[in-house]
Amino acid sequence: MTIDTTPGFDYSFSGSGSIAGPGSLIYQGAGLLTLNNANTHNGGTVISNSSAYLVLNNYNGLGVGPVTLAKAGGTMEIVPAGSATVGIKGDVVVQDDFTIRYDGVGAFATVFLGNLSGAPGKTLTMEPASLTTTNRIRVYGTDTTC
Repeated sequence: MTIDTTPGFDYSFSGSGSIAGPGSLIYQGAGLLTLNNANTHNGGTVISNSSAYLVLNNYNGLGVGPVTLAKAGGTMEIVPAGSATVGIKGDVVVQDDFTIRYDGVGAFATVFLGNLSGAPGKTLTMEPASLTTTNRIRVYGTDTTC
């Protein structure tokens, strides 16, 4: 499924429905995309626009499979804090300079349960919403390369 939003025409997934099946979620728009519900598609998620802004209100919103951060300038905001078993399930692949903002605080401010990897010379910027507390980013992958 491809979502192509334009500025001023934001899109939000919520309610009891979900994105399911063998395909990928490809977000290529410049507007705001908000994922509130759990999705089970198993082809991964690709964020491929330099002005993309994805708000993740549910770690399961990204489905199963790799999360590919494909274009420089894109941003993903992770709203919930995670735990030792709750986080982004798929591997995160940084193909270009990208920013992840996280709103969670504390020992599990944001959690990656899969591997974190990237293209040589590319930067993943992690920005906390709160600088007043100690925030930990946890990566549980067994083959993480930074």
